[in-house]
Amino acid sequence: MPPLKLRKVLLKPGLVPLLDQLAADLGCQWGIYDRSQTLVMGGPAPGERYPISVDNEVLGYLQSPAPSAEGLAQLLNYACQEELAQKRLAWETLQRYEEVNFLSDFAGKIAACANLEEVVKIIDQELQQSFSATATFILLSNAHSQTLDPISFGNGAWRAHLDQLRPLFERVISADQAEILNNISPPAPILGEQKQIASLICAPLKIQNQTIGVLGIGHHQPIQYSSEDLNILLTCAPQIAAAIQTAQYYETLKEYSLTLEHRVTERTLELELAKKELELANQELERLAIYDELTGIPNRRYFNQYLSQEWRHCLREQSSLSLIVCDVDYFKLYNDCYGHPAGDQGLRQVAQVISQSLRRSTDFVARYGGEEFVIVLPYTQREGAYQVALRIQENIALEKIVHGDSPLGPYLTVSLGIASALPVRHHSPQALLKLADQALYEAKAAGRNQIASKVLSFRLV
Repeated sequence: MPPLKLRKVLLKPGLVPLLDQLAADLGCQWGIYDRSQTLVMGGPAPGERYPISVDNEVLGYLQSPAPSAEGLAQLLNYACQEELAQKRLAWETLQRYEEVNFLSDFAGKIAACANLEEVVKIIDQELQQSFSATATFILLSNAHSQTLDPISFGNGAWRAHLDQLRPLFERVISADQAEILNNISPPAPILGEQKQIASLICAPLKIQNQTIGVLGIGHHQPIQYSSEDLNILLTCAPQIAAAIQTAQYYETLKEYSLTLEHRVTERTLELELAKKELELANQELERLAIYDELTGIPNRRYFNQYLSQEWRHCLREQSSLSLIVCDVDYFKLYNDCYGHPAGDQGLRQVAQVISQSLRRSTDFVARYGGEEFVIVLPYTQREGAYQVALRIQENIALEKIVHGDSPLGPYLTVSLGIASALPVRHHSPQALLKLADQALYEAKAAGRNQIASKVLSFRLV
């Protein structure tokens, strides 16, 4: 509870007017000073000093030359005592409210647990947070071996030192009595650290007067656990014991309930799960069949499907279809200079730049192989395709991917070949791809970092 302050007591309604009235009736001057000898109320008044105290703690002094001023000091002492009583009541009410909230929330959480592992996890989390503990210990009585078996000991570092604390837990079990140990000696050190368990609260876990184990809350500092802490732990202990036993009964019931009908049900669930896993695996295979693993964009196989699809669409709509083949210039030199991991990253950057350069939902980019990319532009004539190619080339330049061994300059560049056509029946889109390859060849022959374009015309029979 926060300490009582004299200044706050003096702010109580009606206290100062009452002091003034009494001082006038007694005919005396008075001044109130805090423990640092600072005047906090009244006026300078030399004379006798009368302590203002509560529970043997001096909060300040009333100073006055009149002997009758002792009555004023007694009035102040009474006011302080009343303020302290109200403060204690408010603090205790708040503590009870917080405890009730904690216990209600804690009971709800462990009641919702489906198995022993979840129960132990909730106990560890909630009790360590509530008690600011270093570790939570739960040991259950083993009727067969007559030992205490731990199911929770904070973290792995405590396992090696659990035996040093075990006699304390056994004492709680044998005496059937909760204990507060604020100065454990000898201490139990944490493995590899300088910390040690210095404070411990232990309480038996009981169900219907049968002790099933022991619960401990420990801290590596002598934090002086109180009787209030012990009362909270004792309130939690029956709920914890019941939750643990319920979880144990549930797990035992599950083990003994594996009849033929249950096994068939479980097998059915396994088959359904296997079916779902197979579907997911097929989806993953389908994804792998469509997308390039390195760049994350569609692969050559999916490109061929998409090109044929859009060829048919543009044929039906009597609209132009354009195709761009993009090649990274001097990529072998890039790999030789920076290594294959850097080369892979460079291809990912190029793929990303090309993808971001396309503006329509029908525009499509795929990795054709090695350092080559293909871009399908449905409903696009030669001029529009050239603008897309130019935008790709400019965005690659803005990316400034360093290529120290390129004869073209300090940064990585690309060459692009464009082919455009108005699709006709009885012809394949492969002719468009072949023409785009020829345009790319011309762009590279012209010195690379170039754009070349061609238009495919069909001889009508």
